[in-house]
Amino acid sequence: MENELADWVKAGAEVKFEVKFSGFDAKGRPERVLIKYKAINPKTGEQVYDNFKNFDNAEGQTFNRLSKKEIAQRMQVR
Repeated sequence: MENELADWVKAGAEVKFEVKFSGFDAKGRPERVLIKYKAINPKTGEQVYDNFKNFDNAEGQTFNRLSKKEIAQRMQVR
């Protein structure tokens, strides 16, 4: 996910994201992490993409990211 967010920034987008933790165990460690984000084209003010992912706080989590080509296409001014 971090790589996709970095690709949005490199493409010129403004990225806004929110992180929420839930389901804390006895040691205070969250069981789930929810990440929401949106990409905005600052030239137009248009939101060009939004996404969210609810991760279990465990090994083996995956994220299917957009390619750099898909990001560039969404950043084109229409």
